[in-house]
Amino acid sequence: APEDGTAAGYRLYRAAADFIDPAAAQQIGGSPIAATVFTDLPPVEGTYFYRAATVDAAGNVSELSEPAVGVSDATAPRATSIACTPRGPFDPSSGTFGPGTVDVVLTVTEPLQTAPFMSITPEGGTPINVDLTAQSDTVFTGFFVIADTAPSGTAWAIFSARDRAGNRGTDDATILIDTAGPAVARLIVLPAAPLQTRDPDTLDDLA
Repeated sequence: APEDGTAAGYRLYRAAADFIDPAAAQQIGGSPIAATVFTDLPPVEGTYFYRAATVDAAGNVSELSEPAVGVSDATAPRATSIACTPRGPFDPSSGTFGPGTVDVVLTVTEPLQTAPFMSITPEGGTPINVDLTAQSDTVFTGFFVIADTAPSGTAWAIFSARDRAGNRGTDDATILIDTAGPAVARLIVLPAAPLQTRDPDTLDDLA
């Protein structure tokens, strides 16, 4: 600080790498900054180093302070992969899931504040929440159960999360669900009536 200990303001410097010479950094916020709190919005995302110098009323400038480090992040997290592995019936040719438990592996683009929210919502049905557990900073696992009563058709997987900077991101994907068993649509008896019988309990030609 200046020798008399009275600060008239501050000079604040920013750089993408640590520095000890003000000429190696960019002075920001005007000169001097009167307040002791300053909000900075760097032009691009990244890690930045800050140092400050005190200025007295006569314009004398102190040595630079110790560095402070900040990270600028304006990008929301995204789901790069939502992998579903069935334990129950599954048709690989169409990717259709039958009733039963389905394991989920969710991979995201960056570390999050907490485990993300995820739900599976069948068309016309009730959302199914997926409880996810962190396996790493960017990988989460969980499962959900498709009930026998769940509507068949398209189901939407909804993802929502906040990264450590507070940016909120959402994503969605779809899966196909089939909980309806096959049904007889038409039954034809050939030849047509009348039918010849050789045994009272047996029809001669029945197809």
